[in-house]
Amino acid sequence: MIRVRDGVAVRTEFSSSTGGWTVGGDFPAVEDVGDATASNPYHNWTTSIDLAAVGTALGTGPISSIVVTGRNGLGADGGRVTSVKVVSTTGGATTFTGDQVRIALGLNSDWFVISGQTPAQIQAVVKAMYADLLLRDVDPAGLASWSGMLAAGASQAALVNSLTGSDEYINLRVRQAYEEVLGREPEPGGVEGWRQEIVAGRATVDDVKRRFYDTQEYYNISGGTPAGYVALLYQTAFERAGSPAEVAYWSGQIPVIGRGAVVDGIWMSLEAAKYRAGKYYVTFLKRSADQGGQDYWGHVLLASGEGAVRTGIAGSDEYRALAVTRFP
Repeated sequence: MIRVRDGVAVRTEFSSSTGGWTVGGDFPAVEDVGDATASNPYHNWTTSIDLAAVGTALGTGPISSIVVTGRNGLGADGGRVTSVKVVSTTGGATTFTGDQVRIALGLNSDWFVISGQTPAQIQAVVKAMYADLLLRDVDPAGLASWSGMLAAGASQAALVNSLTGSDEYINLRVRQAYEEVLGREPEPGGVEGWRQEIVAGRATVDDVKRRFYDTQEYYNISGGTPAGYVALLYQTAFERAGSPAEVAYWSGQIPVIGRGAVVDGIWMSLEAAKYRAGKYYVTFLKRSADQGGQDYWGHVLLASGEGAVRTGIAGSDEYRALAVTRFP
């Protein structure tokens, strides 16, 4: 049987295992929910290849770093690999498609994760994390400790979670909240009081700003009127002015549902969530968010909190690839 479209034969290859999504081509890629069965040895697979052999197969010579830099966005781990960047020990960089790597290395498919990392790559990730989360250079002890753990199999997500759970990170974020929302230094004991609340699980580092917006002090800063208060919230939450209709609506809601509920309504809207997710792109990936990514992570933020966004973006292949270029 020959399948045709517009009078022309089209390619309709059969695959015994797709990994969870078809490749696509003449027809759009579709999800294959029946692929993940216990009897299918190719849904998940692993292979080990010596780094020197990889360099020989790809023709790059000895490799300093190899990272996935692009995926098609369909399925687990971000889907099939679309690009891989290889940096040789002499500093030369070469980009391959996922299919080129698959063919050269004899892999089962172009849907893969590179789990092995060179010492230079590992140290670059640790240095980048300290710079982005703690705003400082990594100390020798931290570099040695985390490099060892990542080399032993710990994930980038584990490093993110450890650093963001530290007293240093908590104190930094609380101080930032005081400065950015209230425009002043913390009062004596303010940072420590919030640290204790966060460690006890009664708040998160991301709650501090939100709670400051509901204070009388912030209300006074806004001018002490409902309209001024809502206008300042919009500028903060969306980096834009609220429309006259938006300001009028939420101003009218303050005497009805209270300031706290108004803050939640604005701050936890999808628009605000996407805005904050976009800020993490700038923090970690040093670029503006693409529309699809911002929309995806905005929904993640609302469902699972900002911590999930930090872990997801800073735990990504793209973050690792960027870290290698930032800290060669």
